Amino acid sequence: RELEASVKRFDFVRARFHASNLEFLRPESSARYAALAEKAGLLRDLVARPGLLASKEAVNDFILRVRAVERSLGPQADPDILVMHAMVRWQTGSKRIQEYEAASLAARALRLSPRGFALAPLARAYVQTFLETPYLPEDVGLSRYAATLSELRESLAAAAVDDPDSPL
Repeated sequence: RELEASVKRFDFVRARFHASNLEFLRPESSARYAALAEKAGLLRDLVARPGLLASKEAVNDFILRVRAVERSLGPQADPDILVMHAMVRWQTGSKRIQEYEAASLAARALRLSPRGFALAPLARAYVQTFLETPYLPEDVGLSRYAATLSELRESLAAAAVDDPDSPL
């Protein structure tokens, strides 16, 4: 619990501390704890490095890191990882369809963890911003996770309010 709480609070030092202790105490789950520590590193970089997605190479490196953590966490979707994917789409996309995809990913993250998670304020911001000027493509193939406008609104309504101590 303390490891996950540290990740949610952006307390990277404590997250690494708890992960290393848990890896020692529960070696059968060490891959999951290491993945949570790596996720904390990704969150740290998102907050501490504003130019993280400034170049194409940096974006590719970030995507590789996110996918590696995603694989290590297992088959269940992680809301923070979904928001990281949304962030890449939103920040680097050149078409409105990428904004729609990002908002859909963010809404899915909000639905998966209605009590909140580290990047919940960012997820909420993506959905709210998209809903201000929505764009629903008609002739483009969409993923199975594409959200309708009502699903986007519902995800906002059901989500927890932002933690006032969040750095976001």
